[in-house]
Amino acid sequence: MFVKSLSVSIIQCGTKYGNLNQLKQTITSIFSKKNNEHDLILMPEFLFPSPVDYQEIEDSFITYLQSYAEFMGSWIVCGSMPCISPKGLTQRTYVINDAGAIAGYYDEIHSGPINIRTDSFVSGSLPFLFDMGGTKLAIATANDLCFPEFIKSMALAEVAVVCSPVFCPIELKDLLLSILRSRAFENGVFMLSSGLEELTTAVGPDGTIITTEELPYSTFGEINVEIDLLKARKMLNLTYTKYARKDIYFPL
Repeated sequence: MFVKSLSVSIIQCGTKYGNLNQLKQTITSIFSKKNNEHDLILMPEFLFPSPVDYQEIEDSFITYLQSYAEFMGSWIVCGSMPCISPKGLTQRTYVINDAGAIAGYYDEIHSGPINIRTDSFVSGSLPFLFDMGGTKLAIATANDLCFPEFIKSMALAEVAVVCSPVFCPIELKDLLLSILRSRAFENGVFMLSSGLEELTTAVGPDGTIITTEELPYSTFGEINVEIDLLKARKMLNLTYTKYARKDIYFPL
């Protein structure tokens, strides 16, 4: 059955952590202050002194988020995080469903050196799409937003909401907001960003800022936003999409 709206909590907190235990303590503190139930919780990008093995991330942190997702009945988009996967160094975002299972993960496609490291890194090869109540959502991390064709491919695959966990230095926040508004308007999609260092925002499919929050660095913050999925569906049905050249975009 098609769900008409989506209740989303967009989280802001500090970016840099010495290890996974410090991150877990911060998230525990955040969750203890949350009173409202949400369909989706979008968490920010997290940084560590050096990349962490993916198995350690899953065993010590993602497992904890799984139990919370199941308890609250909420989906969680967590990351991105620098991790060492079986294929090499990557920037990974996890998606956990409301039953507490890992629905999948997304390795950033347009990736570059992670944490100012110069060793080799592995770019992802496929976008990650997931379904909530008959509505498609997708992940686009920091560098992805700079490529209009990437978000366009999502819109052509009938994605209505793009979740973007982004590390955004304060001097780039105006640029990031412009990019988010452009990608939303160009494609008729909702852009949700849990950007750190003072910018957390939600942009509607017409490029209008639904809500935004500017907090001092490392301060816990939360935006609660209700996504009108009927509006999103109408935008996806606009007639101009039938003229799209799908062969020149990512094949989703």
